[in-house]
This record gives sequence, C-alpha cells and structure tokens, in this order.
Amino acid sequence: MRAVDEAASRPGAPALPCTNAQGIPVGQDVVYRIPLVPNARRFKSGHRIQLVLASDDQDPAVPAIMSFRHASVGTSSLNTVRSSSRLLLPVLG
Repeated sequence: MRAVDEAASRPGAPALPCTNAQGIPVGQDVVYRIPLVPNARRFKSGHRIQLVLASDDQDPAVPAIMSFRHASVGTSSLNTVRSSSRLLLPVLG
C-alpha cells in the first residue's frame, strides 16, 4: 500500500490511496513516503527535533503512540533506514 498518487501529493505530504497491495522484495531497498499527522509545534532557532519511526512490534504493556496499534500478522522484519532518509518540515515566516 505504498504507492503514491503524485497528482494529489504536495512536498512533504504524499497522498496514499491504499488501493494497490505490493509485496516487499527481499534484499532490495524500498522507498516509502509516509505522511505524518498534522500538528502545530514551534521550535526556537537553533533547537533540534528528533523523529522516531517505530512499528508496533513492541510489548503490549508499552503505551502505543496516540493509542493506535496495527493488528499483528505474526511475522517479523528487519528494517534499515538509509542515510538518504529525510523529513520535510514546513517553515512559517
């Protein structure tokens, strides 16, 4: 479900119609463009932010972000984030 509708997307806000299931090729790099939940935060100049990407393969006793959990399919995976990963954030004047 990683296909992106480029016509409906904006920089930093990919539109994912979730209509085409594709298998993940073993041993190959796969690009994912993941939309984030809009929110409002103000950071002072020079401050840093940290983005943590996580799946829900954690202990059920650990609180889930925004209380949301995916249904487990009973498999595990190894994910590597490459150095070309990036986060686009809008900067308001």
